[in-house]
Amino acid sequence: CFSDQSWVYDPWEPIAPVDPMFKKTLDYIDNVLLGKLCADVADFELYIQWQYPEVLYPDQITLSHITASVTKYTDLILGFYYSQNGENGEVITLDEWVAAGYMCRNLPTNRTFSFI
Repeated sequence: CFSDQSWVYDPWEPIAPVDPMFKKTLDYIDNVLLGKLCADVADFELYIQWQYPEVLYPDQITLSHITASVTKYTDLILGFYYSQNGENGEVITLDEWVAAGYMCRNLPTNRTFSFI
C-alpha cells in the first residue's frame, strides 16, 4: 500500500502529516514492530523529535528519518529488555522473564520500555 507514494522512492522527501499515509506508516510500524516489543508509538514519535531536533515534526519528517529512528529505537528497546551486563541500569532478571512467560506485555508496567 506504500508503493505508490513518491516518498518511498525519494527517502528525503517529507511525508506530509496531512497525508493519511503518514498515520498509516506509523500504524504499520506500531503493528509490526513496536506493539510486539511493548513500545508505545507516541513514545516513538517523541524519540524521532529528540533524534532530529533540527527537523520540524511532523511536517519535515522523511522516510529516511523514520527508518533510522526505527533502527536506533529498536536497539534501545532490545538493550533495555536483554541487557546482559546492566547497561540499562536495571536488568530484567531471568526470574522476571520466567514469571512473565517471556512476553514483555506480561511484565509490570514499570518494567516495560519507554524512551521518555
